[in-house]
Amino acid sequence: MAKEILHRVIYGEGQVTNNPAKAHLASQLSIRPAILHNYCRHRVALADYPGMIPKPGHSVRGTYVTGLTDADVARLDMFEGDEYTREKVKVRVLIPSASGESESEELEAESYVYTAGEGYLEKKEWDYEEFRREKMHRWTGESQEFKGWLANVLHYGCGVSKKVEQRPMSTRTVPMRSLSMMEVEAS
Repeated sequence: MAKEILHRVIYGEGQVTNNPAKAHLASQLSIRPAILHNYCRHRVALADYPGMIPKPGHSVRGTYVTGLTDADVARLDMFEGDEYTREKVKVRVLIPSASGESESEELEAESYVYTAGEGYLEKKEWDYEEFRREKMHRWTGESQEFKGWLANVLHYGCGVSKKVEQRPMSTRTVPMRSLSMMEVEAS
């Protein structure tokens, strides 16, 4: 997940650097680029965001995040809503090298896999660069259009903000310290 969105979901409105308490909490996170093989992201129809599904031969670049608290994971669960299920996956952290990047050994993590149905997904892959260029401002609080948006998501779940129909919010929380946020590419 893009760091800007991760921070907004976990810490709420406002810049993390402007708040010493939020800055301290954010400093406890480790966010590293990672790759998840045999999955693919597609744009959810009529939405800005992707749905990641298993797909042999494809790969998804994202982030491997450690240092999350149980409360952080609960907020992420609410943000993702019931269109996604947090599933165990094997990722490889990307390590910079002189020739580009190399992959680490496989690490176990959990990631949000789209389970609302492939019929809601567009056929072409989701384009992260297009999202950053044209839509990111909506998801980071930089747009007047989306002021107050996160409060609604955290109160009602993403069924309200991501789809027209309302669905019951997931109430599951599982203690853990690392997630692979593969639905949004590393920045």
